[in-house]
Amino acid sequence: MKLKCLAAVALTAFGSTAYAQSSVTLYGVIDSGLLYQSTNAASFSPTAKNLGSVFRYKDGGIYASFWGLKGTEDIGGGYAVNFKLQGVFDSGTGKFGLSDTAGVPALFNQWATVGVSSPFGTLNMGRQIVPMAFAMADTDVRSAQYFGSILTAWLGMNTAAGWPGTSTNGPIGALYDSNAIVYKSPSFSGVSAELEYAPGGVAGSIQGGTRESAVLRYSNYGLNLAAAYYNGHDTNPGPTTV
Repeated sequence: MKLKCLAAVALTAFGSTAYAQSSVTLYGVIDSGLLYQSTNAASFSPTAKNLGSVFRYKDGGIYASFWGLKGTEDIGGGYAVNFKLQGVFDSGTGKFGLSDTAGVPALFNQWATVGVSSPFGTLNMGRQIVPMAFAMADTDVRSAQYFGSILTAWLGMNTAAGWPGTSTNGPIGALYDSNAIVYKSPSFSGVSAELEYAPGGVAGSIQGGTRESAVLRYSNYGLNLAAAYYNGHDTNPGPTTV
């Protein structure tokens, strides 16, 4: 009798798991190689001293090496709870990637979100790539992945604005926002929208450190269009800040 009860419990547990359609995925990429560089400098400054040539093991050929975990739990009625954790690392040293704070590494410096998806759209909360970056990638023939893409222009503008490259907090539109709340609507005849608000958490200032953005997209019949707005109420992290 005891054996039959245990079997029934096991079948019940198996059936509920199959119905919930839960999943957790571990994923990642290691991209590395050898680099020879004829000149080398300590910073992006055009007046920086040339330190000579360098030969080294280099992580990140086309992409940075990264790893992550993502999962979803179907709660019925078209609703699902999801999470995503993702961060870059140097495959040569094992060091994690940079956070918003200059020189400070972070385990999950790209994604650290929990959210809910439904027939009415998706709501994600935590550190994540800003909607504006996806809008730029979707309207770029190179998908913001290689030299000559919109990503090159974005990096160039931030470098010109004094971004030292020691944090992810670029002065002209950050690629990642921490503490962000992002809503993505369903697509209606190719039209969709995304709204973002990131509380700043600055004592004595409601607006200090906040980020707001909005994206309106159209994607249909092979045509991709996007309009984006982004506003960050924080200090330029570059050396030109006064």
